[in-house]
Amino acid sequence: MRVRLEERWLDANRLVLLAIVTFVLIAVFFPMAAVRLVDGDEGYYIMTAKLVNQGRLPFIGFFYQQMFLLPFVYAPWLKVFGSTWYSARYLSASLAVLLGLLLYFHSIRITGRRTLGLLAVALFAFSGHAIGWLTVVKTFTVSTLLLFGAYAMFYTAVAERWKYLLSGLFLGLAVDTRLFLIAVLPAFAIQILGSGEPSRRRLEQTLWFALGLALALLPNLYFLFRSPRVFMFDNIIYQSRRTPAGLIGNLTQKWDLALQLLGLKGNDGSASIQLDLSLLLSIGFCALTAVRRQRLPLSVWIALLLTVVCFLPTPVHLQYFVYLVPFLVVNVVLLFARLDEDVPVSSVGRRRLRTAMTIGCALYVLVWPYDYYRYGSWSHNIPGLVAPIWDANWKIPVINRVGAAVDRYTDSTSHTAISWWPGYFIQTKTAPFPRMENHFGIEGEFHPDSFLTTKCHFISDSEVDSAIQVHATRVAVLGNWSWFPVTQPNRSPHRATLLQNDYVKVAQIGDAEVYRWEEGHHEGVLASLSAMVRDRPLRGYRSLIWPGKSHLPAGLDSAGIGARGPPMVTDFAELADELVQNRRRFDDYLPALAGWVVNDGSRHLHVFDYMNDLENFVAVDYRFTLLAVARDSSSALYDIRPAHSGVPGGTVRPDRAP
Repeated sequence: MRVRLEERWLDANRLVLLAIVTFVLIAVFFPMAAVRLVDGDEGYYIMTAKLVNQGRLPFIGFFYQQMFLLPFVYAPWLKVFGSTWYSARYLSASLAVLLGLLLYFHSIRITGRRTLGLLAVALFAFSGHAIGWLTVVKTFTVSTLLLFGAYAMFYTAVAERWKYLLSGLFLGLAVDTRLFLIAVLPAFAIQILGSGEPSRRRLEQTLWFALGLALALLPNLYFLFRSPRVFMFDNIIYQSRRTPAGLIGNLTQKWDLALQLLGLKGNDGSASIQLDLSLLLSIGFCALTAVRRQRLPLSVWIALLLTVVCFLPTPVHLQYFVYLVPFLVVNVVLLFARLDEDVPVSSVGRRRLRTAMTIGCALYVLVWPYDYYRYGSWSHNIPGLVAPIWDANWKIPVINRVGAAVDRYTDSTSHTAISWWPGYFIQTKTAPFPRMENHFGIEGEFHPDSFLTTKCHFISDSEVDSAIQVHATRVAVLGNWSWFPVTQPNRSPHRATLLQNDYVKVAQIGDAEVYRWEEGHHEGVLASLSAMVRDRPLRGYRSLIWPGKSHLPAGLDSAGIGARGPPMVTDFAELADELVQNRRRFDDYLPALAGWVVNDGSRHLHVFDYMNDLENFVAVDYRFTLLAVARDSSSALYDIRPAHSGVPGGTVRPDRAP
């Protein structure tokens, strides 16, 4: 009777600990999934799951630069719980919690101590890398869970054939999510072939493992046979040619990132400190194992190979190293278990060891709030987020407001909208314009051709411009990933194209601008500008600067501008070429006359609406003098001269017109 009571008490104790562990993991990962700033590629990954729910397949129906599995993981979840940002994020958080629980049970199994299982959960849950990259919708959460599952299967008590079959299956599914994880296959081979067991048994283990791996990789044959050239392009060729450095190159960037990871050149928030500590303890564990003349466990080999493979892609990113987190945690737990075994129970050394473990874990956890704040509110040094000044634009509520505005201004005659980032369409009824479901575009070493545009589902800038010119869709959004350079707000090369083709700004949410086609709007603006200059003497100006020379109002072309000095310039693209390629200075064109279109419907005329597209304007100050304003406040003329007062040009009110 007493034995049964003790067993029940132990079972109840285990359930309480499991409940506490689960609560901690949920309390860490779910709030972060809700507030974490959106990663630049995240909208694209959720969009791929939405496209799968619409019956389209990766590679065949849309461009997808990873292996096929991820959209099929998120698609059924979105089908059941709704296609929303929070729904997708909570699936990532759920998988992160599942990984934490798996790590908890595995640590108990390999050490026999629940306290070390709790330690493993603490090290995992309060890792800066884990909270930052396992809560977003990218390949990391799914592939890390599957890879760790493949590793953990080696230590389970199931029948041997199932153990190796499932391990190979999980590894294959991890590769189906992220191709470069195939590089850890040698670690599993070392574990099986170096076990010292009889050759026949090792052969059986290898065959079961290989069978599981083959079953997981088998679906790739479908995509390969359907379109071999596209499958190879999306997975390998695109990755090798999107930068001049090739598939594996740019060693300087890799070296700089290694220093950043170690905190020697900048830092990756608290994750650098935590990674340094984990790596140091893992090295200590390897040294202790070597001194004992024991085999290195599978977790060490996987961590070693992951470290190497994470540095191979070009460019290499900090987030890749989230793959190491659970395996480094296992190494740390094994180190503490081995040290605890070596020290006598009643000795002073044991107490000192436990004190040192407590202090180290406390330091590890205490630096964690910095990363929680950084990923949730401040994008400093976070890959995928271009600059802290843009943080508000990458928050889910702001993105959803932009999507709601798109739906509001899209009518029944058009079911698509143009945006250079697909993340605005996650919760909308409106679909992205065909072939704009990805934000990568034709970049790097690629040039527009029929293969890229028809088979690989890319769209070129010229095709987007043509769609705007023929009004293929009524609504367009200038927002995330549409500015150039991406670190500068409100600098878009596409704004002039929209305005020249009768698109009017109807809403602004954060820095995102929503435009709607209003037939005949531009002709009215040009007419009002022509009326303004009809009787105004304009001789004496060196040049004319205009949104587009194809829309030069009648009267300006014969106003005597450009009779002396540099050639007359009527297009901002030409001016940019003059300034950059021919190394001219903008001052050479002054005094100049500029025609501006007011596009926000307010009483303020924004003189930088076009000029912001030229980086050369940043270093020089100019004075903008308002010469005339149309009666409907739709347009204005400005005199531009150097600002000797040192005050840059800015917003001028129409009621200050002379």
